[in-house]
Amino acid sequence: MRIVFLGKNPLNGHFKGIDALKYLVNNDNFDIVKCVTVGKDLLYDFCVDSNIDITTNIDECYNIDKIDLVISYGFSNLIKEPLIINPKMGCINFHPAPLPEWRGTGGVFNFAIYEGVSNWGVTSHFVDQTFDTGDIIKLNSFEIDIDNETVFSLNKKSHIELINLFNEVVDIVVSCESKQQPIPRQKQVGGRYISVKDFNNLRKINKNDTTDVIDRKIKSFFHPPHHGAFIEIDNKEYSLLNSELLNKIKLED
Repeated sequence: MRIVFLGKNPLNGHFKGIDALKYLVNNDNFDIVKCVTVGKDLLYDFCVDSNIDITTNIDECYNIDKIDLVISYGFSNLIKEPLIINPKMGCINFHPAPLPEWRGTGGVFNFAIYEGVSNWGVTSHFVDQTFDTGDIIKLNSFEIDIDNETVFSLNKKSHIELINLFNEVVDIVVSCESKQQPIPRQKQVGGRYISVKDFNNLRKINKNDTTDVIDRKIKSFFHPPHHGAFIEIDNKEYSLLNSELLNKIKLED
């Protein structure tokens, strides 16, 4: 099966494109004809060391003949139509949040902590013309302890679950291909999209926010070394902490 793999594996971050690609490389059913990364990251270096054809320019993939499947794993750029409709089995993506309720990459974990959700999940879905709206292949759900969960811990936990989902879906693809059956799919209904603008709007502490809202914002956006919940003075951001978070940090140390 001829595969184009789109992904990333930054030095700092939880997306493990290398682990996903290794699972394909070690499976005799797949031939990785091209890998595309969003930059020269750890995944790029791995491909160079492994003699896998690698590029940071997705346009180089549009003229590749006889692609069976395109896999996106952490690839943040928009995938254009030739790679969506041309592959024999389709183009699929892996999203570290439950769909359709949590589309977007601009703060889904932060919003989940802020809203106090108790159930989370990771999703594999087909790619269409807009982000995170294609038919769902598989959704794996799991419970979280929102009282003790942080953005960092939920992010990390989700990506551990995501690589497990990746392995499961790849096995489903192999089974479908051997039986000459289409990959199962279910249309998304409803849902919402969390944008970068939504992320920044929620992160800002306003003068009319209650103390409860301020405390939830502080907890939801604490993820060093990134700026957290903030107040703005003279167009400059000042991230805030509260005593509860400081005590928690002290106990963990």
